[in-house]
Amino acid sequence: MKRPEEGWHSLLEKDELEAVFALLGDREFRTALAEICRSCIIHFTLSSLCRRCGIQDEALLGEKLKESGLFRTETVDVDGRQITIYDLTESRKLAMLFAVLNCAAEFREFKDSWTCFFGCGAEEMLRRGAEIG
Repeated sequence: MKRPEEGWHSLLEKDELEAVFALLGDREFRTALAEICRSCIIHFTLSSLCRRCGIQDEALLGEKLKESGLFRTETVDVDGRQITIYDLTESRKLAMLFAVLNCAAEFREFKDSWTCFFGCGAEEMLRRGAEIG
């Protein structure tokens, strides 16, 4: 990981990251994304995805999908009816999302197992990081 110019602590101070954590904390968003990945569907309608996942509020899920920035939408005319098609277009961004989720899982399950450690402690590491950066 690249150290932020302002230091590691600056990540804890970024209010804009709250939206990312709220999105990842949304069960229906994660359920829908899991279904998309499990089924390898990259083109879908919101109603078909909601049916597959048992999600009732299409509009709310649509907002979450838009907020994620992972999808492009296109509205097409089908027999005089306007239908919005979702396309999963940001696979690199999806990979970053999986990295965040993987780190969260590692953090949740982490059990420190050091029985002996030679070197500087956390306070010294933070001081040295501040001096370098």
